Amino acid sequence: MVAEDVTPPALLTSEKKVLIGEAYRKCDTYIGEYKRGSIVCQPGQTSEETLESKMRGDLNAVRCCVCTACKRFCSLMPGVVGTRGSR
Repeated sequence: MVAEDVTPPALLTSEKKVLIGEAYRKCDTYIGEYKRGSIVCQPGQTSEETLESKMRGDLNAVRCCVCTACKRFCSLMPGVVGTRGSR
């Protein structure tokens, strides 16, 4: 096995960067709204709880999307690198 066998392709890396960048921008927006006092509280939550809830939701969603993208890549790996039984 060589480094290329375990290095993710550029497409996966760039997709991951885009997804994470979008999530961080959303979180920055939430933080800005919180600091300005303009965050709309979710029912039964304080502004701090709302901020945490929104950020957690977006970061969990991006983690799920990145995991899905990685699984697509990993399912292709045995055939690409020629592991035993894949051909």
